Amino acid sequence: MKMKTFASCCISLIVSGCIWGDHDYSLSSVQLAEPPDTPHRPNPHLKVEFSTKADLPQIVADGYPLQSWAYFCDRPDDYVFLSDLELYFHDQRVTGETEIVSTHGPVVYSTYLHIARQAVSPSVPAQLGYDMRQNTEDVCFYVRGGNPPLGYKSNIVRIPKGMIEEALKAAGGKSN
Repeated sequence: MKMKTFASCCISLIVSGCIWGDHDYSLSSVQLAEPPDTPHRPNPHLKVEFSTKADLPQIVADGYPLQSWAYFCDRPDDYVFLSDLELYFHDQRVTGETEIVSTHGPVVYSTYLHIARQAVSPSVPAQLGYDMRQNTEDVCFYVRGGNPPLGYKSNIVRIPKGMIEEALKAAGGKSN
């Protein structure tokens, strides 16, 4: 019995030690904008700027392609497609070759969120539809990358409903 417990503990330590990440990510701003490399989309997006001391280009260069993943904070298990996935630094996609000039503090990166999407019911599970112009909720996101069992995952950053509403109002897109 003791050997089984010891083996379980060792396996848990090995598996949990394979996911690593930085935990200083914080929200900087939210505004209405189009992703820089896909102009003139019919649907506007929310540009979410966040800061971290993490060197995201170096993490990508080390073999961990990174993406942002978002969900409604109060409904983390709902299957919704909020994130545009890509990460940017000064409107350029973050790659292993991205040069970061600032070195003495947090760097501001950005990602984009869809404002509205229609439900997709033929998918399994069904993708839920939403429209933040009609029903705004807190959105949570994190940055992750790599392939299991190895990987990178940041802390979760909360985007308050009020900041989303203000960004939509500033652009004339919120009726609440």
